Amino acid sequence: MSRYFLHYAARGAVPADDIAHLQDNVDAVVVATGNGIILVDADPTSIEDFLADRPGWVLTTGSAIKLPIENGRTRAARSAR
Repeated sequence: MSRYFLHYAARGAVPADDIAHLQDNVDAVVVATGNGIILVDADPTSIEDFLADRPGWVLTTGSAIKLPIENGRTRAARSAR
């Protein structure tokens, strides 16, 4: 299995049934969910099938995401002040 970031690029909220579908019908383990992002461990074929059936999702691979930086600090660091 490989780790994938699934980003919901369509307008509106992430459909709750998409997360349930990943957990129940796709050979995938949902590692974490965030604001429009799901991190999953899955077989490549399973993810390709999910993406074909569920419009609005974009697949990325990697181990990091780019955080918005403003004045040398992330948004979370600025809010903590």
